[in-house]
Amino acid sequence: MNNVEVPKGWSQIATDILAQKYFRKAGVPQPDGSSGRETSVRQVIHRMANCWRAWGEKYDYFASSADAQIFYEELVYCMLNQACVPNSPNGLTPDSSRATA
Repeated sequence: MNNVEVPKGWSQIATDILAQKYFRKAGVPQPDGSSGRETSVRQVIHRMANCWRAWGEKYDYFASSADAQIFYEELVYCMLNQACVPNSPNGLTPDSSRATA
């Protein structure tokens, strides 16, 4: 896939895995108002981290909203720097559009 946005230090293999396994292929709002596919690691990481944060808030995992925000920010940092990644992309990959707090 061409025109994939990832950090400069990411390898081609990591970029290919992201594009092939983790990008949502349809239904993603685009800047022009249409819908399409994800093209950026920013979109994927926000979708996942925001979903996990919402689930944590829904099930009272965090002591405060500030704790939830810290969790979100640290998770984003770790994923961008490849310090942690989800185990497996499958039908259960978090979709923040279905997560409600």
